[in-house]
Parts: sequence; structure tokens; C-alpha cells
Amino acid sequence: MNNYPLVIVKWEDITGNNEPWLYIDDALDLETAKMTTVGWVIKDRDDSIVIVSSLGDKKEVGDVNCIPKSVIQSMRIIEES
Repeated sequence: MNNYPLVIVKWEDITGNNEPWLYIDDALDLETAKMTTVGWVIKDRDDSIVIVSSLGDKKEVGDVNCIPKSVIQSMRIIEES
């Protein structure tokens, strides 16, 4: 058992286009990405959370993301720590 809450986070991310040249109509079609991340919140700061999607019994972590709270649309606890 770990001491971290398991959550589902819905958040909004930037998108872009790496082409050197782009028609303006294509640029105008860009939209933000609506993301969903499920994992354990290992750090909850005033301005961000650090969430991992894999958590080992020897404190190994994988798929680590730091998500600014300003882009989080919702966060629901699935399982308390």
C-alpha cells in the first residue's frame, strides 16, 4: 500500500505544429488538447501537481507528469491513500 491518492485528472494542454511553414488557415484550425491522466499524486503544490501512472513497491515511478493547476479542469479521487 502507498500513501498517495489515486486520481483521474482532466486538463488542457497546448498543441502546435512543427512545420517550418504553415498556411494561415491551418494555423487557425489549431485547438488545445483535452487530456485525461490517471495516476497517483505524489506531490501537491500550490501551483501544480506531480502525478505518476506507475508506482512500484520499492518507490520506483513511471510516466511522471507535472501539471500546472491553472490548466486542470477537474480532479476526482478514485482511491484514498
